[in-house]
Amino acid sequence: MAPSSQTGCRDSFARHFDFFLETASLPVKAGDAIWAHPLPCGPDPATAGDRTRSVTYGQLFRAVADFLKNTVFRHKPELPAARPQADPVRILLVKHGAFYHPCRIEAGPGSRPLVVNVAVSQPGRNTIDSEFKSLARLGKTRAAGFVPQVYLLGRGRCSEGHELPMFLGQWLDGFREFHLGIHNGRQEAMVWNPDGSRQVLATIQVREIMRQAAFILAACYDPISMEAVSGFHHAAGDFVVRPGRGDCLQVRLISIRDYRPLAGPPDQEADLQTILDGLLVQMLKTSLQLRLDRLDGVGGYALYPSRLLDAFWEGFAEGVAWSLKDLGIPAELTSVMADYFRNHSLDDWMEISGRWLQKFPAGSPERRLLETDLENHMTCLRNAVSR
Repeated sequence: MAPSSQTGCRDSFARHFDFFLETASLPVKAGDAIWAHPLPCGPDPATAGDRTRSVTYGQLFRAVADFLKNTVFRHKPELPAARPQADPVRILLVKHGAFYHPCRIEAGPGSRPLVVNVAVSQPGRNTIDSEFKSLARLGKTRAAGFVPQVYLLGRGRCSEGHELPMFLGQWLDGFREFHLGIHNGRQEAMVWNPDGSRQVLATIQVREIMRQAAFILAACYDPISMEAVSGFHHAAGDFVVRPGRGDCLQVRLISIRDYRPLAGPPDQEADLQTILDGLLVQMLKTSLQLRLDRLDGVGGYALYPSRLLDAFWEGFAEGVAWSLKDLGIPAELTSVMADYFRNHSLDDWMEISGRWLQKFPAGSPERRLLETDLENHMTCLRNAVSR
């Protein structure tokens, strides 16, 4: 009897690839029960029962191996993973995301790990092309060093006639997700460790995370074209942190699903008034978005404390200065910006922010939560800007 196509496909990769779940202690191979089990489309309990077009674990592993073997190894021979190795390349499925299923790629001793982000769900398929382009563009310009490098966009065959889109990128070693959660009856920000444990972050660390996240988003903002990172969310794990002692930590933005102007194409070249108005809108909406999370990443919506907004403003102002330098605009504009913000009343800030909040569906939990705290939020933010 001829072998099945599934077995034949796995056997053809046997000399080159080994497959694992979250860690190397969880190997998986064709014939294991989980190999034919459909993938969950994300960690959210509301969607975890949905299966992504019945794509199985085995099909995902085969697709990644096919992408590496027939695309990466041929077109990126300079990458460590593409060089001949005595050891097999290891593919570890590390997460079930709503947009991507990231796989860590280990090519052998001495090689830096890489990541292949696989778009299994429809939302991921819809955004993967634009995300790859945004990461590639910003990673070479104003956000260099603050977002992961990306190398190659392509597809991997998972079964006869079926392919999955994916891209190869830099694996940020030592960086971890963080989320708000409940610890000893209190809401705390916590880092998620690889072993499943949670590390409570000190206030000084959370402040530094807020400062760096604000800096990165402001650095990515183009005050001339008004292009901005939109749609980011702590709940999606879009920001990661590499903890250190005290506030000696590093933050990176690992996903840019949407990068476009705040408004439509301008009828004419932006003048100073337009630039300052755009910066004000960007500052207000970013301050609100960066406070929003979900408990443990998938639970009820929650807010980071408003006392962090002075750290937000510090990072935002520094990021604008970085962006202006990249554009060749005098840094003095940051002082003009701060004065311009202060010359707007609290009611002005509330009105602008209220209009932005209308993008959320009426009655949605995140909109209700932000609206409930809006006046306190804007008061604290104005106090920070006025100092």
